Amino acid sequence: MQDQASTHGLLGHPALTQPIKNILLEEAKRENLTITLENGPDNTLTIHPVTAPLENVSRWLTTAQITYGIVIEDLQFTLAGNEQITLKHLSFREQP
Repeated sequence: MQDQASTHGLLGHPALTQPIKNILLEEAKRENLTITLENGPDNTLTIHPVTAPLENVSRWLTTAQITYGIVIEDLQFTLAGNEQITLKHLSFREQP
């Protein structure tokens, strides 16, 4: 029930107990994504370009947003074949 309420914006997100970078890397590992993140300006993170299955990337981004309240600031990608995308640029930040 709490997940449904959080999805609809009725409940706040839990306080993060570890840095966003660690959360994103752990969640990426769960989705079998091999990613590299770098610290950017103004507490943002930037991903190095990577090609991966669309479904895995979608679940990873959804988890980051819904479960942890991480904001996607910029997303650039191209199609890379059958059910694959290449993330060209992706930057994140924590909700204020």
